[in-house]
Amino acid sequence: MISYLAKFFDKVLCKKNIETLEGWVVQLAITGMIVHLALHFINQIFFKSEFFSEVLGHNLLSSIYTPFSFVLFLRFS
Repeated sequence: MISYLAKFFDKVLCKKNIETLEGWVVQLAITGMIVHLALHFINQIFFKSEFFSEVLGHNLLSSIYTPFSFVLFLRFS
């Protein structure tokens, strides 16, 4: 049973799969930053809503932090 689990984890956690996962995380991080910045822009131009400002954060630096949070999650999980 243990050897079966060891073989399973060796197949799942091979170098190719880890590199693919890292590529997906980078793409997700970039997309997250662009969406976060777009939401800030839409809120400031069209709505000027305090609710959305609270949800998104008042500072645009939080949008820049978004990709780093994805990468940190990948590295420390």
